[in-house]
Amino acid sequence: MMLFARQIIGIGVSVAILAPLAFAAVKDEAMAKKNYWTCEGGRLEFASDDLTIRAQLPLGFDSLRIKGGEFIQGGKGYGGIAFRKPDGSFASSFTELSNVTHDQSRRGQLSDGMFLLQIITGWTLPDFEIYAGFNDTQPHDVVLFMADDVVALTIARSKQPISTAQQRVMRGAMLGTALKATEVAAVNENGAALRIAATNGLSIGVVAAPDGQPRLAVVIPCKGMVANTIACRIETHSGVDALTVLPTLAVRSPTMGQGDPGYGPGSGYWALYEKGAQVDYSVEFGWLGSKPFPGRFVVEARHALGKPHFRLEASPEKLSATNGVTQYRATVRPKFTLPGVSECNFFLQDDAGVVLWADRMRFMYDWPDYKPTYNVPADLKAFWDGTLAELAKVPLEPKVEETLFKDDPNWEFQHVSFNGWQGKRIHACLYIPKGGAAASRPADGGAAVPPNGVAKPLPVLITAHPGTLGFGINHRADGVYGSQVKADPRFVTVVPLIRGYPPDATDIPFNQPWWGPLDSRENHAARSWFCAMVRALDYMATRPDIADMSRVVSSGGSQGGALALATAALDHRVKLCIADSPSNCMLNDSARPGTYPSFGPTCGQVPPGQTLDDLLRTLSYFDPANLAPWIQCPTVVHLTVGDLTVHSMGGLGVFKNLTGLKDDQKWFFPGVNGHFHAGSAAGGAKAKELMAKLVEGQ
Repeated sequence: MMLFARQIIGIGVSVAILAPLAFAAVKDEAMAKKNYWTCEGGRLEFASDDLTIRAQLPLGFDSLRIKGGEFIQGGKGYGGIAFRKPDGSFASSFTELSNVTHDQSRRGQLSDGMFLLQIITGWTLPDFEIYAGFNDTQPHDVVLFMADDVVALTIARSKQPISTAQQRVMRGAMLGTALKATEVAAVNENGAALRIAATNGLSIGVVAAPDGQPRLAVVIPCKGMVANTIACRIETHSGVDALTVLPTLAVRSPTMGQGDPGYGPGSGYWALYEKGAQVDYSVEFGWLGSKPFPGRFVVEARHALGKPHFRLEASPEKLSATNGVTQYRATVRPKFTLPGVSECNFFLQDDAGVVLWADRMRFMYDWPDYKPTYNVPADLKAFWDGTLAELAKVPLEPKVEETLFKDDPNWEFQHVSFNGWQGKRIHACLYIPKGGAAASRPADGGAAVPPNGVAKPLPVLITAHPGTLGFGINHRADGVYGSQVKADPRFVTVVPLIRGYPPDATDIPFNQPWWGPLDSRENHAARSWFCAMVRALDYMATRPDIADMSRVVSSGGSQGGALALATAALDHRVKLCIADSPSNCMLNDSARPGTYPSFGPTCGQVPPGQTLDDLLRTLSYFDPANLAPWIQCPTVVHLTVGDLTVHSMGGLGVFKNLTGLKDDQKWFFPGVNGHFHAGSAAGGAKAKELMAKLVEGQ
């Protein structure tokens, strides 16, 4: 919606309107100029292909039609647009009308020496304004009385479909009904809709007209002697959309899905389906039209790797009718055939194919039967054996650079450093509880204050992410006591800053994708990063005063989840691995054309002079799914089926390739909560259970 701020001659208020296309032919042939205001014999009219407006003395504007449907309409002794005075009485008659031209804008004007109304159509639609002025310092209301053809006034949001409006006042509502908003839409029974917007606010409801009759109306408060502007738009979307009320997707299943505990109907979409599952997808919505709903429900699904899964259509059926709203439902029951993740798109379309509503979800079907295709180079192990051997030749040269926030009563923060791949200096953040091994989190999972005086060493937790820039401590102006430390007080935690920057360095970009350079495995960023993780554990081994290297956990989410997997694969000092929504897994799938977008390199990033196969081969050396068979510790992989950031079957590919572990040493939990490290409630619970056992030395 556009807001107009025009220069106005005189003092007044602007009221703007929004509406869809349509109108009636002008009856008087002598006044048949199109897209122009004509004034003759006490009548004022405007007609275009989209809109017709009529005014006549003394009542003023008494007709505004869109798509042949009436929107503004007066009554006995008053017009369709009236001024309501502070005492509640109305000013609704006029003595003069004219066609005003000012700076090439076109206006139809009514006045009586005290009050003035203009409708300003400009040279283009769908935008136009109503300008309302009055020479009185007291505020007045401008009241737009809706025609009998208007079935509802809805509180609409700018750029949002009218069908999604949560609040509306229906034709026939009780006197005194009122809702406040800044933008509303008047919906005609023919499907046309008129949006009305006011910067200073407005209200919709049922008011007593000058003749005492209850009328559906839009009330716009206006200041006296001040030019207030209210903007307007003609709604040009399908008329069926305006008559549709709150389409909602419902997912029902007579069989149980493979969801998290407590996940099912009433708490969200069913997104995890076992083999042979029966699932009904339904759309339910209200309908304001007097004729049956003219459209269909369409469901289309495509597998994450690009293959079409299914496409179904259904005609909605009536359920009930209450207070002028008919409820409809359309249901389809698909047949699932492709194990793994598919993206499902839902559409409600009118008979012309216009999409009135859309929704989407991703679901995982029969994941145990999914068979990934791996792209493992024959020399993968030789490459990493050689890399680690060369890394071992680099002197570690460990150093505690500084101890920070020394007055914190619960934690000791050390900035440490050591040499990484090819001698690059790697900095790390060390979080050391001032308590010890007996420190634990409370039952509610919140942060715990470790008790003082408990002996170390403590188990070690290693975690990293390319976006981590430092300690991440949020302290107030009074010092460290305002810090919010997220580290687990049962562990000494090391966070290598794998890109080589010191903690909290300035002018460092938040992230640096690890899919570059892509022209060779030799200088790919992930080679250095994986080595930085191994070197961080080498450093911890030099600190027997604080670190128990027989109890090491590698953990992380997203890019950190991939790093946790790579660390466990390359360094068997890791005794437990937890990967939440790991990124950059199964790159052989996600980097190919035709798969759904995800975080990581794509087929559009093939280096000059190389082919896609060359790129995929380079990436294959750094894919955690390919390294997974080397992991020898219990491993939890959990993720989000509907993840819009990472390849949600990447973690599944990792789990399927944990061939070095027995079934009771590996766990896969597909969840539904979102990408940002909340992949699965069940996965999080299993991770907590295993970490508690490791702390206890089991």
